[in-house]
Amino acid sequence: MFRLSKKLLSPDLKVLIIPSLVIVCVVFLFLTLIKMGYPRITTLLSQLEESGKIERTLEERLNVLKEFNTGLSKSSDISFIVLPDKNPGTWTLSQIKELSLSNSLLFTDTEFKKVITASDSAVRKMDITADFESGSISPVVEFLLGMGEVAPLTTIEEVEIERDKEVINSKVKFTIYWAALPTTLPSLTQPLKQLSITDQETLTKIDSYKKPQFTVLPPQPAESLRVNPFN
Repeated sequence: MFRLSKKLLSPDLKVLIIPSLVIVCVVFLFLTLIKMGYPRITTLLSQLEESGKIERTLEERLNVLKEFNTGLSKSSDISFIVLPDKNPGTWTLSQIKELSLSNSLLFTDTEFKKVITASDSAVRKMDITADFESGSISPVVEFLLGMGEVAPLTTIEEVEIERDKEVINSKVKFTIYWAALPTTLPSLTQPLKQLSITDQETLTKIDSYKKPQFTVLPPQPAESLRVNPFN
């Protein structure tokens, strides 16, 4: 039987057996590698595409920041003074005193009310009541108009004016505002929103507000410091 089977195999068939087996093995290995590697290739392509999107988003953010580089710091400073993160009572009081003095109003008294915090808002506010004396009504009007264009943001809630002989007594109730700074930054993978026309107009408007005057004391040189503080 064995001899018969050997005779059935022609010399040409014998020559094709080994290459055929090699081809079958190569095809089998190729299909196995495709089956195992295709999910990984798909994952890598997806990650590459996502990385490209993030890179393009970061480039867009960088271009926007370059475009607004000059005015961005200035705008952030303006908005921080107009709506600071802490109670601006002292800033507003200095604005009231300076503006009343420039309008020939005698600033006689002031009172700070309780801080009010709305449950559905991050903005906090507080009322300030100020008393003034003047010889006529016009300085009071000029003062009230001027307080609408000062920073920090101040609104006029009530105005009481009484005449006592030749003296005009006025009591004005102001409201000041402040809010905590954001605690989280926007995601880097999200495009940076540019300022709308309304936002730019708002920044331009508050830029014209009169800012409080800040005094910076220069540090004393080391040679001027006393070695013995008790002398």
